[in-house]
Amino acid sequence: MDNIEKKQIGEGGQYLYIVPAMKDNYIYLLAWDKSALVVDPGDGKKVMTLIEEEGLTLTNILITHYHEDHTGGNEYLKKKTECAVIGPEDDRVPYLEQSVAGGEELLFGPFTIEVISTPGHTIPHVVYFFRDLNLLFGGDLLFGAGCGKILEGTPQEMWSSLIAIMKLPEDTDIFFGHEYTQKNLEFAHHIEPNNEEVSKRLEVVRKLRAEGKPTVPTTLAEEMKTNPFLRADTPEMKDALAMPNASGLEVFTHLRKLKDNW
Repeated sequence: MDNIEKKQIGEGGQYLYIVPAMKDNYIYLLAWDKSALVVDPGDGKKVMTLIEEEGLTLTNILITHYHEDHTGGNEYLKKKTECAVIGPEDDRVPYLEQSVAGGEELLFGPFTIEVISTPGHTIPHVVYFFRDLNLLFGGDLLFGAGCGKILEGTPQEMWSSLIAIMKLPEDTDIFFGHEYTQKNLEFAHHIEPNNEEVSKRLEVVRKLRAEGKPTVPTTLAEEMKTNPFLRADTPEMKDALAMPNASGLEVFTHLRKLKDNW
């Protein structure tokens, strides 16, 4: 299939497929031996075509939140396979069979997956951290150089969710739900025009996008340097916004309002 990237992860026959879908979504398929699970399948037919081409058996769907561009393929995949739909406890998630909450652990094949509760964009919202591989599938919590809009939660909830992610290992690879990186970096450059890390990353990302290549994954270390929302509690960001005595939450809330209107 066109534009799908296949990466070896872990050992042996463990692979990650990055599947662009719809306007700017990403779907992620993880395979081991001949089994597979999929994260946020907004387009079920695209996932099924890939599964058939690779000779895989889909066992599970992992959902971060209920929005249709992340769950739209649940019905199609459920009817085509015997997979189980797993996600946060929310009756808006189609065909949900097993609900999970923060602090729970999932074991599938070689993968140990930690569920982290991350409300803010929606309530509930969870992300999946593959602990042994340092892979995070973040849905609409965290994007390249950005974060999700606060649609159902509060700034406090969203900021707390981001703080939880910042506690993960810095070499964690972050796989986000949408290709928003270039626009997010342009905003970051607008806020911190003297941040050389932002300027360098923006140049790289513009080249990638001009070549039709994805900007996923990013690393937590890179986000800590270039994502304004993760930098809300730094002296540099507070100075850039003329908020030297503000709390991280106050700076984050201000940044989110600026971005919403940018």
